[in-house]
Amino acid sequence: MVSTPISPSRQNGTIFPMTGPITAAPSQLAPRPHLGPQPDLQSWVQYLRQSLAPLVSCMSGEAPADFPATLLSYNLLTHEQLDNLAYFFHQTSPAMRETPYYPLPMDKPWIGARAEQGVSLATKRRRFGRFIGLQNCETPIEGQGLFFEKPGSEPQQINFGTSPPPMELDDSILSTIISDILADSQASVQMLEDMTHTWQAALARAQAEQCHSYGWK
Repeated sequence: MVSTPISPSRQNGTIFPMTGPITAAPSQLAPRPHLGPQPDLQSWVQYLRQSLAPLVSCMSGEAPADFPATLLSYNLLTHEQLDNLAYFFHQTSPAMRETPYYPLPMDKPWIGARAEQGVSLATKRRRFGRFIGLQNCETPIEGQGLFFEKPGSEPQQINFGTSPPPMELDDSILSTIISDILADSQASVQMLEDMTHTWQAALARAQAEQCHSYGWK
């Protein structure tokens, strides 16, 4: 069973890093009792679908191929991807000439730093999150707790084993969230294309009506 750590954050407003295992093989999970309706599941799906505006290189003006397009992609970044991203954005030790030419350079770059050779995946992700502008990524989250903010509610911390979460975020549910997002990705692309076509058609009609109106004057 393949396990991938997850550390979600949010793009607009306050960002709350999270840590905890996510299992990416729902077919291999042992049968679980039916949990009943999960009213927060859709909130999680919408939460992880949020897009992230890419940061570009101060030299080329281009975004790296591994830059996460959504919060889900951010949560699933690997060691190799984070290393590549840090190097792409010149966040190394010792610093490069371009290192300070970013809005918020990394305070502790791990590339090239001996003391950072054993840095964890969660720490890399947190530092990269802060680098690209995600708030509340300054300090690690201790223990196994995670942060989650439902739309329209105050952020709350979920410490497993000490306080009950608003929904049972076990392996099967987290896998369902990811599967739902991935399965719907093609539909989302088609929806955006349809919206673009509708907008362009409406704009063309408005321009035609404006020209027609001017012709009568």
